[in-house]
Amino acid sequence: MAKRRKKSAKITLLYLISTIPIVLMSIFIGYRLLYLQLDDDNPFKHIAIDKQDPIITVLQRDKAAKSKKRKELWQNVSKLSKKSKKTEIGKSTKIDKKESPKLVIIVDDVHTKRQLKKIRSLPYSITPSIFPPYSLSPDTPKLVKNLRHYMVHLPMESHSRRYNRQTGTLMHNATEQKIRSSILNIKRLFPDAKIINNHTGSVFTSDKRAMLRLYSALKEEGFYFLDSFTTASSKAKKAASIADAKYFRRDIFLDNKQRRSYIRGQLKRAVKLAKKKGYAIAICHPHPATIRTLASSKDILKHVSIIYMDELVGQRVK
Repeated sequence: MAKRRKKSAKITLLYLISTIPIVLMSIFIGYRLLYLQLDDDNPFKHIAIDKQDPIITVLQRDKAAKSKKRKELWQNVSKLSKKSKKTEIGKSTKIDKKESPKLVIIVDDVHTKRQLKKIRSLPYSITPSIFPPYSLSPDTPKLVKNLRHYMVHLPMESHSRRYNRQTGTLMHNATEQKIRSSILNIKRLFPDAKIINNHTGSVFTSDKRAMLRLYSALKEEGFYFLDSFTTASSKAKKAASIADAKYFRRDIFLDNKQRRSYIRGQLKRAVKLAKKKGYAIAICHPHPATIRTLASSKDILKHVSIIYMDELVGQRVK
């Protein structure tokens, strides 16, 4: 009897020892997933289109991005004491701190009259970014007939096969001729457009050669590019520098979560950033919760001047 009890105790002890690593690993993975979800500064949090990527790949990219950022910060410590600092728009321009801080709010994914009507009903200068025509909305060029301020939301290759099937999606291996043809078509459909930003595009914007081909075509046709910054590995800034083009980048996404409290919190962050550097660029989408929250957030937005994206571009390229 005593031997049986002793044997049973040994089995129990071995079982506990073997399960401890599994429990610890589960806690670690759970912590990392929660970290990715809650960290507002995590660039991968904003890639709603690429959530199908394996978790391990995302964790590795996150770690590499943070490591690179720390290294860059350390290398630039000596530069922080200088009076003039480069901004995030390439060779950039001086910002007059005496002026009211500027905030650009862009609504992506616009493709219906109803969406556009709701956007234009808001008491601010909101910039709609409109899809080129595709199977579900073949008449999007008609939306801009009476619009003066708008952008074109060009689909670009992402890690999602589903999104890559959208009509006109630019793939990273597209030839220069193919890219130029696509940009010429946009100019034909949207003759008054001045700015293009990427819809999805984490694969395309991460490819420096693809971005160089794109910048070449954009400059030829008189377009500016706004990097929606759907991935921390975007090479748009490097390509813009090589192409001697102005670089513009999204600073913050407003509505990754469809909650009023979250969206208002993101608006406060955008306003704070605009006050800090003189301007900020925020992107959101035509969700009902987003439109309602924007309409009821005058108390937050009264601290900045909301301007159209082409107005900001005009100020920064002079």
